Amino acid sequence: MATTIATRPNRVKVGSHTFQVLASKAAWKKYAPEEGDHVQGMMLYNDSVILLRPWLSPSVMRETLFHEVIHACFGMVGFNSLPVTTENNYDMEELVICLLSPQLTQVLKDNPKLLPYVLEN
Repeated sequence: MATTIATRPNRVKVGSHTFQVLASKAAWKKYAPEEGDHVQGMMLYNDSVILLRPWLSPSVMRETLFHEVIHACFGMVGFNSLPVTTENNYDMEELVICLLSPQLTQVLKDNPKLLPYVLEN
């Protein structure tokens, strides 16, 4: 059986917003020229852009895209305006997403029948 490899989407719709997914050196230079090597991606809410480092391996790129989509979900529900018990709401958001995104990605990989079932009308 031949394996098909999905292509990375150019756009992702989250709530009422459509985010352009960019993974080029030019886009990284435009949106994140000062970011250190520890940053693999960014969700730029006001620009409706999800930015990914273009030199990530395919598996890291997939998980990073999912991670940034979760950031967009948090932005849509106004998480950064909620009172939380940390000094910086972003730190709490990043912590939660860092903990969840790899696990959720693996759940989707390990359970190929789950998403079609959940998405069924």
